[in-house]
Amino acid sequence: MRPFAVCLALSLVACDKPAAPGSTVADTAAPGNAPPALSAAPSAGAPVPTSVTHGAAKEIGVTWDDPKLWKKLPPTSPMRNATYEVPAADGDKEAADVGVFYFGPDKPGVVERNVERWVQQFEGIDDTKVKKSERKANGLAQRIVEIEQGTYKSGMPGGPTTPKPDFAMIGAIVEAPSGSHFFKLVGPKATVARAKKPFFELLDSVKPKGAP
Repeated sequence: MRPFAVCLALSLVACDKPAAPGSTVADTAAPGNAPPALSAAPSAGAPVPTSVTHGAAKEIGVTWDDPKLWKKLPPTSPMRNATYEVPAADGDKEAADVGVFYFGPDKPGVVERNVERWVQQFEGIDDTKVKKSERKANGLAQRIVEIEQGTYKSGMPGGPTTPKPDFAMIGAIVEAPSGSHFFKLVGPKATVARAKKPFFELLDSVKPKGAP
């Protein structure tokens, strides 16, 4: 297993705008040997998936099952391979967002840098407030990153951000032969808590293309 380090060394980087009105998620940036620029466009030469639902994920080497109550949305960025809207829990005013990303075969440090950016999207979160774990499903290693509560900085890359208090995140990096696949759930704390079970059921269903 490659080293799993989460730190607060890099500034906020996001890849796309919110998936739907009221959903305010900024996501991972395209990897490279150096930290990517604050730009909505992928770095030159980086593989960019054009699909927007998991049905086309066969192109990137994995498939998975859709949670029944989640709504598929149109593309919000060429960096996304899939987008889902998670219904808001009682008392929450916004839905949560799930984005799935694939950037091509892994390069050194790519996973760690993307996780750092996830953490940096929350104000004042230090390493002691980030839950890290590892699991395995269908022969694929998965790294889990959880922030149970914090103020999420919503906004477009390089632009102003809007603080969203009492937000939470669950992120997963699934290591497939074709490269790492990034699954990220962000939204109001109660909604994310309710979505945790179907999120992990989705992770349990991820498997390499062609696997039984």
